Amino acid sequence: MSEIATIQLAPDFSICRILHGMWQVAGWPGTINHDSAISQLIEDNATGFNTRDMSDSYGTDESLYGHVRRGM
Repeated sequence: MSEIATIQLAPDFSICRILHGMWQVAGWPGTINHDSAISQLIEDNATGFNTRDMSDSYGTDESLYGHVRRGM
């Protein structure tokens, strides 16, 4: 597996160069399988792809990612 490209923002803080827009898993448009989305996001985090773009306008993305952070 290739290494995930990051950018250093501060001496002890870096993010992925590619951001994941969480609108894709917020159920707009249409519906998503939350269990599947959570599993995929957990897998993404494990590979280092862990920089997310969240917005109140995306709906449930922050709640969904809370499940990811708890490893559910």
